[in-house]
Amino acid sequence: VGAGKFVAIGGVIGLVVGILLYSATKPALVEAGILGAKEKLTLYGVLGLPYGVVAVAWGVLFIIFALIANWLDPAKKYEEGKPFISLKEEWHWLPSGVAAGLIITWATAQGDYLGFSGATLALVGWVSHLIGHPIAVIPRINEGIIWHAGLILGVLPGAFLSAIISRTFKFDIVPPSFAESVTSVPWVRIVLVFFAGIGLAYGAMVGGGCTTGAFLSAYPTLSIGSMVQSGTYFIVGVLTANLIYFGRWSKFMEAKTESDKVYD
Repeated sequence: VGAGKFVAIGGVIGLVVGILLYSATKPALVEAGILGAKEKLTLYGVLGLPYGVVAVAWGVLFIIFALIANWLDPAKKYEEGKPFISLKEEWHWLPSGVAAGLIITWATAQGDYLGFSGATLALVGWVSHLIGHPIAVIPRINEGIIWHAGLILGVLPGAFLSAIISRTFKFDIVPPSFAESVTSVPWVRIVLVFFAGIGLAYGAMVGGGCTTGAFLSAYPTLSIGSMVQSGTYFIVGVLTANLIYFGRWSKFMEAKTESDKVYD
């Protein structure tokens, strides 16, 4: 709930609209051959090797990649000498990653998975059933998936609580970095976030998951589809950021540095 996070409500509305749009267009997508039976291809299956061997090797590669990315990343805010875990400051990526991994493992051990697009889908389905207008693409809510709706509901108070505890709570509709390098007009930011929410939800519905479900939670299964999807996220994300901040990148980084000092 720091700088610019209040416009996230536009993104939440966009997520709901994206799900409704997917529901309306799914028959056309199936007819066009875009949606169909999903093949469960895994890396260890393609290589013909035991899961454990490939999983350990893949995990080591990821750790090496994370260390290199941490070394090269010019935008990282973590400074040497700071504690790894502090309620009043940003966490180091290592304990954050371990905590996320443990939560994902706990959910997987119970036969479920963590995924925020799935959580949003469950929430929309829950509300649609409550008002008596169930959506065809959303399965009927039962005890097995209702907790997903609770997951997305818990994000909002959790983010607010963390901002209060860390003393980073500020009422800024537009983040300083965006205001300095693009525009300080709130509705422009809200419109961008709204359409980003639509694109995220629609893409997640077509692709079968988001960065949480299809990337973090599905990676331990060594799904090739998840690997391709996560790579697409990064590539499109970089291209989109460069499109928005084209010709303003140095100004953005300068403003970001200043805003980091304010919110840290």
